[in-house]
Amino acid sequence: MAQVKAIIFDGGGTIWDSLPILYRTYQAAYREAGLGELPLDAATCHRLRGLPSFNREAGFAAALLAIRTAGNDPAAILAGGDPDTQLREMVARSRAADPRFDLRVAHLESLLLDHLYNRTDDSSYPLCHGAQDSLRQLKEQGLRLCLVSNRRRASILRILQAHSLADLFDVVIALEDQSHPKPGPEGPQQVLQQLGLPPRECVFVGDSAVDILCGRAMDLCCIGVLSGMADERTLHSAGAYRTIRSLAELPGLLDRL
Repeated sequence: MAQVKAIIFDGGGTIWDSLPILYRTYQAAYREAGLGELPLDAATCHRLRGLPSFNREAGFAAALLAIRTAGNDPAAILAGGDPDTQLREMVARSRAADPRFDLRVAHLESLLLDHLYNRTDDSSYPLCHGAQDSLRQLKEQGLRLCLVSNRRRASILRILQAHSLADLFDVVIALEDQSHPKPGPEGPQQVLQQLGLPPRECVFVGDSAVDILCGRAMDLCCIGVLSGMADERTLHSAGAYRTIRSLAELPGLLDRL
């Protein structure tokens, strides 16, 4: 590919380690919705959340309620050939069987959002391994660094500022900047327009299938990082060109793309 001039990063699971805190918000919201203790472990929740149709809070809430209603084993769904489609079909059956399903989904969604944005200290998110040193090294090499996230802007900036990273990014595209957030390609499309660069000069780095599908939709070279929601098989299936264990490997990889 052409010389890389810019790198577009996902946020949570790629730059900052969001998974433990996210799981605690899932548990708290589930209890507060009157559903008892969340019966799914953290790894299962994160894999469900990494599916393209269930990455946002509304979709994730629908998945949790459909699994609870149907009593299906989510591990079996995730091990199948097309878990996203299987889960969408399960949600459709739950919606057809329960006239109040969408109201229950909306209630759980509001609790998930409340715990995420109003009851969580954004400065408490730690960075993923190697993130700080790698970002600074890449910036020193003259690369333009960008971030595309389905998280609200104020929250993103508080996390970056807590680690003195905000000034490293040339462009930040947040949830409210996108009509169709990831896996839609609007975020990286805006980045390319603002930087005035073609796709061949940019790389997209993310930790989930949602990120890889988003980048591939803009014909970007996508690198999957194994610090977040998805395993290596999932990232390659979504279209990742390469996978790395953490951002610590990224500076050394760019010259070999």
